[in-house]
Amino acid sequence: MVLRLPITEAARRAAWKAGFCRWRSVGVTLLSLLAACSLNAAQPKEYEVKAAFLLNFARFVEWQPKAYADTNAALVIGIVGDDPFGEVLPQIVQGQTVQGRQIEIRHFTADEDFGACHVLFLSRSVAAQTEEILRRLQNRSVLTVSEKEDFVRRGGVIGFAMVDNCVRFDINPKAAEAAELKLSSKLLAVARSVVKSS
Repeated sequence: MVLRLPITEAARRAAWKAGFCRWRSVGVTLLSLLAACSLNAAQPKEYEVKAAFLLNFARFVEWQPKAYADTNAALVIGIVGDDPFGEVLPQIVQGQTVQGRQIEIRHFTADEDFGACHVLFLSRSVAAQTEEILRRLQNRSVLTVSEKEDFVRRGGVIGFAMVDNCVRFDINPKAAEAAELKLSSKLLAVARSVVKSS
């Protein structure tokens, strides 16, 4: 069985230029994003891959209707702290929708209220405030994503990791459940690991 996550044309072209690492587990072969490597300039760069992942995470997660102000509200991707994506993330999401909703990108400092976000990326610059941010997001329907080591064990939902120059990710389904998020089994199947909070 070959599972292909939907990706934007820009990410598809980058992955095509790169060639693909292959990742296999329990009969599933996932090409493209889940094993796109960043070994040299001809291949997708780390944050090109991570930006495409953020978009695709949203496509494999369901939010409760109450997470949106109304039926026409956009899906909000928030970035807390320094933005490592530059123009990449806006380019990746341009013209894309998630479950029929437009996508909006917002930037926050660590002390702001970002509870209105649906996907929240915590950059490395706010690593010291991670646990405080997660505490403030308790009982909020927010998909938290970070590069901080042990992020998912501290209560985050998805944590990025670099493995042999490939972008991979870990998932904490209990944290997702606490945030009233429904994760697709397809997303869980391709995670590097599925862990529990400490």
